[in-house]
Amino acid sequence: MTSRVMLLLGLCLVCAVLLISCRAVKYEELSNAELTRLASSNDPLAQYQLGVRYHEGEGADQNYVEALKWFNLAADQGSVLAQGMTAWMYLEGEGVTKNEKEGFKRCKLAAEKGYSLAQQLLGNLYYKGHGTAQNVEQAYFWSVIAHTTSDSISAELQELKENSAGELSFDSRAKVERNAFDYLKMKGW
Repeated sequence: MTSRVMLLLGLCLVCAVLLISCRAVKYEELSNAELTRLASSNDPLAQYQLGVRYHEGEGADQNYVEALKWFNLAADQGSVLAQGMTAWMYLEGEGVTKNEKEGFKRCKLAAEKGYSLAQQLLGNLYYKGHGTAQNVEQAYFWSVIAHTTSDSISAELQELKENSAGELSFDSRAKVERNAFDYLKMKGW
């Protein structure tokens, strides 16, 4: 390639990077009207952020029904954070009738997509038998997964892992750990 063509390609690349960086939206800085416009145009990040505003009552009046609406829309488009929030809202009965089975189902979806907080919550749900039958092996499995995928290990996660491991035989723990690491490998985590 000639130096002129290389220069032209380089300039095009720089322009593309500048264009992309100029389009980067800081959702938390948008007004409610701007955020609602983006969310209404099926932007899942805007939908999630709007859900957060309604859920927390920051930048908007607290409204769990409205928060759940926006979280559901974002979750339907693949947002694992939104899926995790819908799970929490069903488990707690925020904006919807409390439904542990639905919360468990939504939590499992988020956990299977790699959301470490949902993985920890799923382990707790299995351990306590909320929304599903109590299953200490699954509790330990998900605590191992969460422990491996999380950036920071909470005291609650450490306690879940220790408690569920303590209720299993050595052979059961070893089997669950092998299964967990095989799962992590299969998922590419």
